[in-house]
Amino acid sequence: MDSILYCFDLVHVLAIVAVDDYITSCYTVEEFNETYSYCLMPVEGMQSWPQSDRPPLEAPGYVKMPGRPKKERKRESHEKPKAAKISSGHSY
Repeated sequence: MDSILYCFDLVHVLAIVAVDDYITSCYTVEEFNETYSYCLMPVEGMQSWPQSDRPPLEAPGYVKMPGRPKKERKRESHEKPKAAKISSGHSY
């Protein structure tokens, strides 16, 4: 119970005291913009991207991961497939 009171006291103190006094200047927007100004250049879209002579990238192949087995067994080629369920006629 005391820890809850301490938490409320801390929130109360932070509401009264200027929080900026406890945060270093490197977290300001101005410092961020100055730090990354050399490498964050806006791009207008894909039409502005340089063209490459390399072939386009392809998605990687699918790898079936091990997991829960299928509900139904695999039937042999000479067996008939399982009959489909017939609707009971109910409309919900």
